[in-house]
Amino acid sequence: MEDEVGILECKKECRKYTFTLHHPAMPVPLFSKGNTKFVRNSAIPENLLAHGIDRIVFEPEIPM
Repeated sequence: MEDEVGILECKKECRKYTFTLHHPAMPVPLFSKGNTKFVRNSAIPENLLAHGIDRIVFEPEIPM
């Protein structure tokens, strides 16, 4: 059986799995689900624009 090669329809397999990502440059783990990365954050800086943040997406529970 040969593997298909080419531009194929996305079957969204990545949505089935959650990964925890660790890296020395990050003080906390990242959680990856689908094409989205999540981080737990309990404190929001006062001046978000000064930190280069122009939007916040609130997700009360990380979808596992």
